[in-house]
Amino acid sequence: MENRTKKYFNHKLLKKDKIEYRAYQEAIMGACANKNSLVVLPTGLGKTIIAILICIVRLHKYPGSQIIFLAPTKPLIQQHYQTFKELSNFNEDQMVLITGAISPEKRVNLYKTGQFFFITPQTLQNDIINSRIDLSNVSLIVFDEAHRAIGNYAYVLIAEKYITNAKFPQILAITASPGSIKEKILEIIENLHIKKIEVRTEDSPDVKPFIQPIELKWLRIDLPKEFNEIKNILETKLKECLLILKKNALINSINISSINRTDLIKLQKSLPRKIQEANENKQELFESLRTVAIAIRFSYMLELLETQGISSLSRYLDKLYEDSSKKDSSRTIRDLMSQPFMNKINQISKNLIKKGVEHPKIPILQDLLEKQFRKKPESRVIIFCHFRVTTKTLEKIFQDNPIIKAARFVGQQTKTGDKGLSQKDQIIILDNFKSGIYNTLIATSVAEEGLDIAECDMIIFYDTVPSAIRDIQRRGRTGRKKPGKVIILTAKNTRDESYYWVSYSKKKKMKSLLDDLIEISQKLDAQAKSHTQTSISDFIIKNKKKNNEKQDIKIQIIVDSRESSSSILKHLSKMGADIKIEKLDIGDYILSDKVAIERKTVNDLINSIIDSRLFKELKSLKSVYLKTFLVIEGEIIYEFSRIRKEALQGAIVSVMLDFYVPVIFTKSPEETAEWLYKLAKKEQIKGKKPLIRPDKTPLSYNIKRIQEFILAGFPDIDSKRAQDLLNYFGSLEEIFNAPIEALMNVKGIGKKIAKQIKEILKAKYF
Repeated sequence: MENRTKKYFNHKLLKKDKIEYRAYQEAIMGACANKNSLVVLPTGLGKTIIAILICIVRLHKYPGSQIIFLAPTKPLIQQHYQTFKELSNFNEDQMVLITGAISPEKRVNLYKTGQFFFITPQTLQNDIINSRIDLSNVSLIVFDEAHRAIGNYAYVLIAEKYITNAKFPQILAITASPGSIKEKILEIIENLHIKKIEVRTEDSPDVKPFIQPIELKWLRIDLPKEFNEIKNILETKLKECLLILKKNALINSINISSINRTDLIKLQKSLPRKIQEANENKQELFESLRTVAIAIRFSYMLELLETQGISSLSRYLDKLYEDSSKKDSSRTIRDLMSQPFMNKINQISKNLIKKGVEHPKIPILQDLLEKQFRKKPESRVIIFCHFRVTTKTLEKIFQDNPIIKAARFVGQQTKTGDKGLSQKDQIIILDNFKSGIYNTLIATSVAEEGLDIAECDMIIFYDTVPSAIRDIQRRGRTGRKKPGKVIILTAKNTRDESYYWVSYSKKKKMKSLLDDLIEISQKLDAQAKSHTQTSISDFIIKNKKKNNEKQDIKIQIIVDSRESSSSILKHLSKMGADIKIEKLDIGDYILSDKVAIERKTVNDLINSIIDSRLFKELKSLKSVYLKTFLVIEGEIIYEFSRIRKEALQGAIVSVMLDFYVPVIFTKSPEETAEWLYKLAKKEQIKGKKPLIRPDKTPLSYNIKRIQEFILAGFPDIDSKRAQDLLNYFGSLEEIFNAPIEALMNVKGIGKKIAKQIKEILKAKYF
């Protein structure tokens, strides 16, 4: 890499004098150029620059190879795409921005002709699963925001497939904050096959000269006495719930400050399994499940009141009342919202809003903004809010302010009464923020991660979050190229304060873990030098079972496009299945020319019984496929079902006895995938050809199959009735010539069905 002046990185593939030379970037590039690497570097110090430099190294080593850059969101990946165009001399015609908005057919052609691909992970994962992309010629994949590479996130499967299929694979993982839990950091390292770790902190000697000072101010605010009545009601009711949970030995304390909403949500998720496994005290567990659901809502309301304000609480109450009035609402919500104390809380909230009583943070926030813009009119400010409902409150308050030109910046998901922002709208808002049309963003967590938002003079935490990663990302929005300011608003003696200290503690722990990462990296280097196996599993207690099964025939599974977002596909792909996603008129998974699956989550099962969809779907499926299965995924808690236990069980019995459809119960998408794979393997292995297409007609010239197929085309004739008719009469000719009375001798064929058959056979074709 040429570097004459020591002021810029210059190379034929870089635009001249565009990238300022920094020694730490060159050092990191040199260390990571030929190893799967994790780079941890504070926000604003040029992680993307390092990626560009390593791209040049890989292209020099493997001319004509391809490179993939991944980032979690469309605005972020578009930002990286623009950065590469602005700083590099890579062939722009071969630099391709790919998102799910581009049709699959077009993406296939782009992969064949392009060299640099900037992709969102979900899109790439889908294309890998569907065999639309060949990874063999990819010499580098960059995983931005690499701390996401845990659990079922798309990065995990992408890395596994890439390492397995590429001729000369290399991974560059970059993040500003890997997390504060050692096991999760080690999971990231293992999932991304990391062999080299480069860590820089704000205190690193080679980085310190480039760190801008940030003024930090923590404002502690008293809650108004008008909040006390609501606060006392909610705390009393929450403690009553915690007392029941403690009595049932599910928690150890009824102290509200010790048991937060995250704890309650974890408990709620664990209870269905406890109920299934319990031999006694089931009634107590059912009571606990109802109780924890109510406790979560009390905890949420209390947090809204203490940290957000009356308007945010009132909007949430309106939503609960609306939900409770719906036909399909849960009994728990209906019972809760019918309680007199809930009506009292609602009335007090409405009265306080009429009186103009809001959270004291709001006037303080308004004063901070007005002072900032009067002192420095060209300033840019981001207000971070944990709750989306608060962004609406603040937007409304600031909408007529002549100094504060605020825009709400939230995610894409549309919630009740609150439409999300499309990625296109997000990009427009960010551009308007940079140009000065807006000077303030009122943002949720969507603005925390990665985005190259205009340099901000001030960041305001409207509330605090108990996350080291999110805290660091919020602060990273300022102090990039010039000194910045961070102001944290906290309500005294509330969760604001406890979350602040939780976050502070996690950041200290993260700093310690970064030192551990450096030590792990040194051990990996030592292993490499001694030619021993360089596996990060040496540092991880738990072992992951790998599926190394090899087979001559690739197991093929055709999946309905509506199932494409399910994590089932990830698990199937890891097992080695060849997945084809198509729009299926019937069924969810086609495993062979004879076998098809209808999959229902518990909620979908209940909905399909209520709207009579279930039996119609199974009937259609059986009319085409010889063997059909119904997969019911998830725990059925009859006491919380929207239909009676007897009705739900009766429907399942009807599926098995009246429709002759076997039912498979699974606890998770992973278990569903295991069943699908085993069924498909049974059908396709042992000399059988793999599945090639999901036609509604027989896939091979099998006389019996064709006879069954023809007969199953008649109304109300499924595969089982077709087989019974053929077994009774022996041929289609005998069936077609038989009188109505003879047809009625076959089990399941009544007068109505028999008449239909004869009418169709005799009808003229016009």
